[in-house]
Amino acid sequence: MKIGVFGGCFNPPHKSHKQIAELLMENGYVDEIIFVPTGDFYPKSNLASFEDRVNMLKLMVRDHDKMSVLEIGGTRDCEFTYQLMDKLRDKYSDVQLYFVCGTDNLRELNSWKRYEYILSNYNVLVARRNGDDVEEIVSSYSLYEGSITVANVEVGDLSSTKVRMALLNEEETVKEFLDESVYEYIDKNNLYRRMDDGI
Repeated sequence: MKIGVFGGCFNPPHKSHKQIAELLMENGYVDEIIFVPTGDFYPKSNLASFEDRVNMLKLMVRDHDKMSVLEIGGTRDCEFTYQLMDKLRDKYSDVQLYFVCGTDNLRELNSWKRYEYILSNYNVLVARRNGDDVEEIVSSYSLYEGSITVANVEVGDLSSTKVRMALLNEEETVKEFLDESVYEYIDKNNLYRRMDDGI
């Protein structure tokens, strides 16, 4: 059993997040995907509450029996990715764990807390984004290339920032970026409608 651990803010979760998960499973890289939203530890004015982001993720994956949401990222002992992966290794001791990220995240991985430890102990599964030169990015981690798997899947340039801007500007096209249930949740709870609340 291979499980992909898809971490991130998911602020909000959008169709590209789900598309990455679906493509990784369809192409046999992993058998299941666990979404793990980050907690409210960072002083960001644009971050919806952990509870709201968890709720939106659960709505997004509710019809997918191979996708789930784990709320462990909201605890202080899983504030950093290396802590999260250690905790999940203890929880899922009989499976292969893959940390899922896009090339944009991989480019910044060397700024993460104990990134060498992550690459020394865990597999990183990378989805191409925005036509990035993934080989060049991977080569910057030459000591750990055996830990990095570049998935033969690619998604577009949709980002949570783009979604938040569309929501703020009340653009009708924003509905194309989100699952209907997620859009309805955002609308009902008036999320991302003010500059200090959503950008």
